[in-house]
Amino acid sequence: MKKLLSILLLLLLITPVFADQNKETLIILDQSASMLDRYNESSKIDYAKRAVKTILTSIPQDERVGLRTVGVHPVVMSQMIFKNPNALCEATALLNRIESNNHQNIISSLTNIMPSGASPLQYTLQLAIRNDFNLSTPKKHIILVTDGYENCDGDPCMYIRREMMRRSDLKIDIVAIGVSNEEKNLLSCLSTATNGKFLDVNTSADIAPISNKLSYNQPNYNSASMNNPNANYNTNSFNNNANTKNYVQYNNPTVQTNTPRQQQRVLYNSYLLEFYE
Repeated sequence: MKKLLSILLLLLLITPVFADQNKETLIILDQSASMLDRYNESSKIDYAKRAVKTILTSIPQDERVGLRTVGVHPVVMSQMIFKNPNALCEATALLNRIESNNHQNIISSLTNIMPSGASPLQYTLQLAIRNDFNLSTPKKHIILVTDGYENCDGDPCMYIRREMMRRSDLKIDIVAIGVSNEEKNLLSCLSTATNGKFLDVNTSADIAPISNKLSYNQPNYNSASMNNPNANYNTNSFNNNANTKNYVQYNNPTVQTNTPRQQQRVLYNSYLLEFYE
């Protein structure tokens, strides 16, 4: 009997975790300047990078996952601002497109991330939702790792609320790195509106349990389908301006714009930085 139990236990341990072919995950990592701040025993960006690595351990290797940042590398930021003074609130980068067998590529990208600039959350979410996912994928999952709310002119909560009035294929989980109570209320509307999870990270001990608490590891994945009367929608005024048409991306073969402005290209290491003026 003991031998039989040992065999059964061994089979359980080696049973592979199969990818969900109906789901794509995009990790959005905040690399704005505030992520350099010290928080408890480490910097916020250190907490964030460790959180991303923990998240990846719970995603099967053959499941599609990618990495986008809020903000860009300081060198790229200086080049952007030289070309376009408004670039501070248009800075976001798709470092790794959503693909299978992408874990090591994402971990490698984390090495070169250096915080700088502002936090254009709405702008980043718009690009992510419109451009990064396969349109036919029924489960679109965003994991936002951040230390605070929007500090440009956008209103990410209002934007997501409006998006969810016409779709039910999106979940947003928030991994909050040492956020204030006020910003927690603002950020939580993104997870509440999409039936996602809000997870606090205040110490190193909070990082390890993240992977088991994210919404895609829960039995019911169905997203919210709109105005949730219990959500805390404490937001700033919504600004839908022309700047949302323009964007910065790395490693994206397709550049889309509805404006006639001239396309500018800056080569930074192996990345092609594209924007418009």
